[in-house]
Amino acid sequence: MRPPSWRSATTRAAIAAAVFLVVLILFQQPPVSAIFIAIVMFGFYIPLGYYTDVFLYKRRVRKEQAAQAAAAQAKAEKKAAQTQGKDPAEQQAAGE
Repeated sequence: MRPPSWRSATTRAAIAAAVFLVVLILFQQPPVSAIFIAIVMFGFYIPLGYYTDVFLYKRRVRKEQAAQAAAAQAKAEKKAAQTQGKDPAEQQAAGE
């Protein structure tokens, strides 16, 4: 998983603006206004895309860290149970 970058946000914004420009032209917008709208959209979409990526990236990292911590906790509990000579399933059944 790669962290977000301005370069990837710019690339996605360029692709989206180009598609939007084509759609505007297909809907018979005047070319000058279609180009202007596409440029405005491009400028708006770059930071919007970047900060959305940052938010999602941080969220994904937090979830992965929580999953790793839970796995480490389970491993530690299992190891502690084994050193006490009891199977974790037996401890749970016994209510420990």
